[in-house]
Amino acid sequence: MKKFIIIILIFLLILLGVLFYFYIDLSKQKQVEEASIIVEPQTIKDYIEKSNSKYISEKNNTIYVEFNKDLFEENGEDNKDYFYGIIDDLKQFFPMKSFYLVDEEKDIEIRVEYSLSTNGYIIKINNVENFYDTISGKKYTDVDKMTITKNSSIYIENPYLNKLLLGTMYFDSIEEELGEGTPLEDGYISYLDGKIKIRLAPTKAVRNIIFSKDYDEQVVEGITPDMSLRQIKNVKGDNSFGSLDEKYLGYKEEDYYVFFYEDEISIYTYAYKYEKDMKEIIEEYLQTKDLGRFVTRLSKRCPTYDKIEYNEETQDAYMLYSNRGLEVNIKNNDSTGIKLYTNFYLTDDMRQYVKDGLIDIDSKTDLLDKTERERRNNKQ
Repeated sequence: MKKFIIIILIFLLILLGVLFYFYIDLSKQKQVEEASIIVEPQTIKDYIEKSNSKYISEKNNTIYVEFNKDLFEENGEDNKDYFYGIIDDLKQFFPMKSFYLVDEEKDIEIRVEYSLSTNGYIIKINNVENFYDTISGKKYTDVDKMTITKNSSIYIENPYLNKLLLGTMYFDSIEEELGEGTPLEDGYISYLDGKIKIRLAPTKAVRNIIFSKDYDEQVVEGITPDMSLRQIKNVKGDNSFGSLDEKYLGYKEEDYYVFFYEDEISIYTYAYKYEKDMKEIIEEYLQTKDLGRFVTRLSKRCPTYDKIEYNEETQDAYMLYSNRGLEVNIKNNDSTGIKLYTNFYLTDDMRQYVKDGLIDIDSKTDLLDKTERERRNNKQ
């Protein structure tokens, strides 16, 4: 009997151990299941935070946020799925109503406008409908990387150039010394039996002055007419434009560009003088789309242009400011014909106009270098 009781006690202890094991195991499973339960977002704030963005505040139908992503990645890849996912999540809170998402830090405004006629939503990002079909991701990201070409150490050592610089590049400062000139078919005027050629702006400022190989006085410090391009590169160091293979070397200084060739030296002056005026005039045109006023104001307030053409009937305009980095090639009053090059003095506002698809950029090209290359190609 005693033995039987001992067996029963052992059995009960084993049974309690097994039950306790299963109890612990079930508790762990319950904890895992509870931990795996995802709490569904309930509010606008919940959905914003679900996207890893920061909820700031709400005012009427406008939601202020700090998005986790920009409209494009640095490589130009779009984040359409990210933003449209947030929009789709929030539509339930605005049945048959418009709502807006604003990120003031990233300059992003998303307008989700309800349309009664289609019983659906029209999405505008930075006031552009079909944003991702319209805006180039590459240009959107490239405009933030655009920088003006660094200056080199090039010093002018020439009596004509020195007087021009002192006279703010107006031709009358050297006109008497040069004597009578001969107009050429390409728009230049030849002086000193072809040793110097000059092209003037409408304001009578010297836009470009070219010294031929026959000009025997010094033009640039340390450079003589008989030096080869390789020797010039060894003396002046790294060039900003061209190469030995391209048979020209271009340098940019604080007040001028200098281009060396085997047969001539070409010099342009520039200064960031009219940039504020240009910005204001471009901004007004983007608002009013008055092309005639745009052309008139720009040509009067910024008179150092290379070329201007305007057709009121077709609403076409061409304006070239090579030393300012601005080219206007507008067709049918389309503002995207305004193109900024790397030598344009970019402000944050102008960068934003590019991002909004209102104007265009060439993020790799200096317009003055491009203009000079075209001059040489036309000469050959």
